[in-house]
Amino acid sequence: MISRGTLLRAGLSLPAIAVGSARAMPEEQSVQPGERASGEVISASGVDDTESIQTAISKTHDGKKGIIYLPAGRYFIRNLTLKSGVSLQGAGRGATVLEAIPSDHPALITIDPGPVLHAGISRLSLRGGVDGEATNPEQWAVAFAATPESEGKAHGGLWWSKIEEVSVIDFDRGLNFSGGQSDYMLPHQFVTIRDVNILMGHLSPGPHLKLEGQVNQFLFQQVYLDARERCGGCAVQLLQSASAITSPKLHHFDTVTIQNVSRAVEMKGAHNVTFTNCWFENVGEGLVVEDGSTGVTITGCRFANVGGLGAGLKFASGTVGRAVGNVFAGAQTNHGIHVADEAAVESEGNTAIWGAAL
Repeated sequence: MISRGTLLRAGLSLPAIAVGSARAMPEEQSVQPGERASGEVISASGVDDTESIQTAISKTHDGKKGIIYLPAGRYFIRNLTLKSGVSLQGAGRGATVLEAIPSDHPALITIDPGPVLHAGISRLSLRGGVDGEATNPEQWAVAFAATPESEGKAHGGLWWSKIEEVSVIDFDRGLNFSGGQSDYMLPHQFVTIRDVNILMGHLSPGPHLKLEGQVNQFLFQQVYLDARERCGGCAVQLLQSASAITSPKLHHFDTVTIQNVSRAVEMKGAHNVTFTNCWFENVGEGLVVEDGSTGVTITGCRFANVGGLGAGLKFASGTVGRAVGNVFAGAQTNHGIHVADEAAVESEGNTAIWGAAL
């Protein structure tokens, strides 16, 4: 029988692709209101395309705003630094592939210091290895660290930006957003992650997604997080900074699927985080809400065969939240909801079916 997971993973497979050419999309094809494309021609070398794409990013940034179009092809990359006003747009997942080659860079794609505004990545795949084994162990596909450009007002982070229609395949780590750690001058904020698939190998340490420190107001929609076999790490982490001064706030996960991991989600010190209509399947633990997290809402979600390592939903002491209208399914879901004595959690309308236990 073909499982739901098999069908979803099949959409991530990449066909053999001849090395194509890459150029900045002509203005009449790419320009959105208020934007200009760079007009640069980028030819895929078949060896290392880092410099040609990075040069186009810099020229597009200097021209204030635009889209760099990458036609179908394999682009071999060490590291790219995204800048304000620049979007990388491919011809579609499985058609345009940015492929990691041996490198000591901690991430395939990073960002400039200072506020990076109106940037984006769309309609392409990021490939980190083959058959579940990463080319560069522990490398992130995307790691956006908020670093200062100058002193004064808020002076770092990714703002008003999008990652859409992107597949991340066979990296050891997925997307990392690290905001201000000890003050509020380095925020990531107003970011949309939509229609993104992240597939890891079963030995990948993960996580698929990490938000740490001052990371605020993200929307995640139709995001799919999976592994080729169950991996031992956690898929999603929302963590306060080491100083405990800053923490992720105001995040909405909508119609997100997480499966084949030891732990689906862990939060520590996170505020106002909502999961709606999400699917969790074949995970050891579901959502673990740890001390200091408040305003956490889990509603209309499905937990299928979640258990063995812990509950489908776990609220630790000192947490505040709501669990409403969730469904726990399957005999492996042996403990649906656990609420510590000193947690303030409203639980209503949750049901267990097919041998699951609340």
